[in-house]
Amino acid sequence: MNTSIIYHTDESDVIDDLLSSNTNERDLIDRLLGCAYGQALGDAYGLATEFQKRSDVATTYPDGTQLIPFPNYVQSQHSSRWSPGDWTD
Repeated sequence: MNTSIIYHTDESDVIDDLLSSNTNERDLIDRLLGCAYGQALGDAYGLATEFQKRSDVATTYPDGTQLIPFPNYVQSQHSSRWSPGDWTD
């Protein structure tokens, strides 16, 4: 698994030192990364209906018993500013 989070080739990757730390610190790092990834995934999934009226969502996705297809949702004027699967903030 590639754990690199560097953005520039001349930067060091700080996550490698953290991931090789002791077990207690590793558990904390795993939880913090889980929070960050969970926020990004939830934000990306929510983009499918962000700022839409309930009636518009019901028209676009009439079967309210099924999950919205992610990342292949119907793009709105708002969500079309991002690529499917992107997070916004």
